[in-house]
Amino acid sequence: MWLHRLVRYAMIASLLLAVVAWWMKDALPPAAGLSAELLEEPAQVKVIRKPIDTRVNGVDYRIQPRYSYDLRGLIVSLHHSDSWWDYAHKEWNDHINLMDLCVVWGGNVRGGAYRGLSFWNDQWPAALRRSRRRPGTPST
Repeated sequence: MWLHRLVRYAMIASLLLAVVAWWMKDALPPAAGLSAELLEEPAQVKVIRKPIDTRVNGVDYRIQPRYSYDLRGLIVSLHHSDSWWDYAHKEWNDHINLMDLCVVWGGNVRGGAYRGLSFWNDQWPAALRRSRRRPGTPST
């Protein structure tokens, strides 16, 4: 009997934690708690490299590197290209662009400006708008 009660309480606690985690999923950390590396601007360097040939899911790709990047930032939104509503990647047989990231860095991180904004991704662009919520609270 006590085991049955323990399992019931564990299930209820798990459900409550799942609800709280889902509600907090879009909460962004305060600027004071972030690494100093996020304050740096990204570096882009022109490179001369041979093309990279690869085959993914039966599709041949040739990737020509043109730049090298060093970007350290806070990911504020992401889009998985294999989501059910992303028709463009499927239609174009695009198997190498797996995820789109929306990232903030530098001055936008330093002052915490990102906390007063809501971010989201579509199939290609990342977007933002001024949030109606208090900075630091999860979006609804």
